[in-house]
Amino acid sequence: MNRGCQLGLVLCLVLSGTNAVNAGATGVSRNMTLIESKRNIQEAAENGQVVVSNNPKKGLGIYKNQRGFNPAQKLHLAWYYDWGIGPQKSVPSSVEFVPMVWGWYGDKSGKAAQTIAHLKTTLHARYLLGFNEPDNKTQSNLTVSKVLKAWPILMSSDLPLGAPGAVHADDQWMQRFMAGAQSSGDRVDFVPIHWYGLPNARAFLAYVRRVHDMYHKPVWITEFANVDWSTRHQASKKFTSHDVAQFLRVVLPALNHMPYVMRYAWFTNRSPAFRASSLFHKDGSLTEAGRVYASE
Repeated sequence: MNRGCQLGLVLCLVLSGTNAVNAGATGVSRNMTLIESKRNIQEAAENGQVVVSNNPKKGLGIYKNQRGFNPAQKLHLAWYYDWGIGPQKSVPSSVEFVPMVWGWYGDKSGKAAQTIAHLKTTLHARYLLGFNEPDNKTQSNLTVSKVLKAWPILMSSDLPLGAPGAVHADDQWMQRFMAGAQSSGDRVDFVPIHWYGLPNARAFLAYVRRVHDMYHKPVWITEFANVDWSTRHQASKKFTSHDVAQFLRVVLPALNHMPYVMRYAWFTNRSPAFRASSLFHKDGSLTEAGRVYASE
């Protein structure tokens, strides 16, 4: 999903539950410590304090036009991205920013290649995300051949590089890209996943496993949420915000303990299809799902 603008005619960049604790006294002590830690984190999040997460996997996609409150102050994030190449001034530098090259429309001047090549030094970036939903006509809308032609420029960043974040990471577009990259000897270090569906934890986790087993690469879940695409004017009647919170209570601990899941980022907004999945109320306070996300 989302969201880009062009840098000249060059780049579509927007610049700017846990494991069971063993029985016994030691297990009880660990469990109580965990509960107390989560309670303190939740209180800090509700008070608007920026607390860098001790969970390096948890992040968020943050809109550049987010107004009224800073999600990083609420959710205890380790990292974020905004579908663009530059960090947001409103987000503390203690929360890691991960740049993305949203799309690609040629680079006659060479400026785009120069920007990408210096991301490690100019932004102190640690990772780079590839093109956003190239298999979607309403997003970057790129052919496999065009992406493969541009891919060496992204590799020049010398950063661990994520494959394009396709709508369907297990579909033909992505399979052709991964096969083409392998054939050309191009580097792909991890595979982003986008997933939207009903609050079915088993189906979601099975999809994550399937994508990993398909490519044998670490995965990042860069967009996921419970969504009802059939609703246009009001919140879904198929599930509630409590159902979403219960979904998160199951999947977050599972993702935290999957060794091949490097990072994940919930997708939150308040449009009707996504409203039950929003981590925030309209006034910026945390929903039940938001409180679960902040404390995990």
